[in-house]
Amino acid sequence: MKAIISPKLINFIRATILNFTTWDLLVFFYTENEKIFSINDISDLIGRPDSEISKSIEILMKQSIIEKKIEGENIKYSYNNNNDYEDEIKEFIHKLSEREARLLILGIVLDNSIK
Repeated sequence: MKAIISPKLINFIRATILNFTTWDLLVFFYTENEKIFSINDISDLIGRPDSEISKSIEILMKQSIIEKKIEGENIKYSYNNNNDYEDEIKEFIHKLSEREARLLILGIVLDNSIK
């Protein structure tokens, strides 16, 4: 069954998408890739607590997928269009529309979240 997604994507998911908040944030920032958001903005838009969002943003920042921007006294975040994982992210987003691939991704993320 693993042949339905690439080994690079499997490795990316195992290393990066450690929980469902990170999954939600990756999809959110990918689809809103020209905008910048505060933690509060993101919390309101995706319905997750600030504390979960902060932890998952840190994960994505370590991979240089999300960038921190300081605007005066405000900290905001945006998608880094020049990240090293663009191919894997595009495949991830595309594969979410395929039932079998989505189930495999779900299994990997569930495994990540219990570790």
